[in-house]
Amino acid sequence: MERITVQNANPKSPSPIIHRVISQGAPWLIRSAALFILLAQGSWAQVSLSLSSGGAQNGTMLLNFLLSSPSGSEPAGLQWTLSYPTASVTQAIVAAGAQANAASKSVTCNTVSGSQTCVVSGMNASKILNGVVATATLQLSSSTTGTPSGILVANALGALPSAQSIPISTGSTIQIVPVIRSLQCSPTSLTAPASASCTVTVSAAAPSGGTAVSLGTAAAGISVSSPASVTVASGQTAAVFSVSVAAGSASGTVSVSASLNGSSASSSFTVGSVSPVRVKAGGAQYTDVNGSVWSADFGYNGGTAASTSTIVSGTTDPLLYKTYRWEPVTLQYQLSMPNGTHTVNLYFAETAFSSKGARIFNIVINGQTVRSNLDIFATVGANKALILTFPVTVTNGQVLIQLGAVVQNPKINAIEILP
Repeated sequence: MERITVQNANPKSPSPIIHRVISQGAPWLIRSAALFILLAQGSWAQVSLSLSSGGAQNGTMLLNFLLSSPSGSEPAGLQWTLSYPTASVTQAIVAAGAQANAASKSVTCNTVSGSQTCVVSGMNASKILNGVVATATLQLSSSTTGTPSGILVANALGALPSAQSIPISTGSTIQIVPVIRSLQCSPTSLTAPASASCTVTVSAAAPSGGTAVSLGTAAAGISVSSPASVTVASGQTAAVFSVSVAAGSASGTVSVSASLNGSSASSSFTVGSVSPVRVKAGGAQYTDVNGSVWSADFGYNGGTAASTSTIVSGTTDPLLYKTYRWEPVTLQYQLSMPNGTHTVNLYFAETAFSSKGARIFNIVINGQTVRSNLDIFATVGANKALILTFPVTVTNGQVLIQLGAVVQNPKINAIEILP
């Protein structure tokens, strides 16, 4: 940090003419000269003007000129010189800051290669209070990847409303503060349950210890989970995190946000709901007493469709059990379902045999045996509904159900897969 302090040991009474020059908006060169004269006449005061970084994004860097004055030493006019390396900075634009605007002051700068000398003045003698008196927007060259060295503020001068001169010390603390550059989530559309992978990118490499980026999500009616923050590792400019959507979530849009050092970015993806799969084995489309629609028989590989006039008990939907499909060796159904965890309900009724051991078969779902030696009659008796429920994890978008014969022909009345 560079600090320059100017002090005059022999103060003199300031010239009223110089006071008027500063407060009444004379041309830049005249105001600048007036401030120099006041400095030569002035007495010592602990006033400082410092330069600090306010962030960098998309090839630009924002700097703040911060004024700090003890009570009674607030200046009504200021002058300083901003220096910067032309190899790293291709353009600098200085504008009035909040405190200069509050005092109805304007900023005028004279630019030469690698520096700008600026004067803060106005048509009044109002005090400029502590805080940001000006900002500088620096356009960085394409080859600049870190914090440019050689950005300094120096040669600061000031004058009180009474036209008394005040020396001003200067200092520079410059460091590029990382901000959010982009946030992208993929895929842009998914079906629950699933996860989106999101990448947040910051404008500068993270320092030692990393950079923590705050995260947020907004998803009406959709059950999502995501971390509250993600850390960009030291020396890196990006980090990846996941946003998970739970099974059974409604359809809609999930908005993901990231924020850092006053900057933010957002990305979104859509969620489609998963519809249940219902198949009426061996029969036509059917709407049950709850209004759920069962598709006509499909997804099977082999077997024979059949029906029965027997009334099945133990159910509010006996018509669902009027049809079935059977196969002498292995009865197979393959049905599409998004990856994730689902529930498979298999519907049976024994309407042909009335003794134990007459019909026995194994149930295999996605290669896993979920029930061995099922005997429908031995489980619930004849002409009674039996529903077996099994969880299944889908990894290839398919649910494969196989009924393998042990004794006689495997059969099934209906299949239901719920998300």
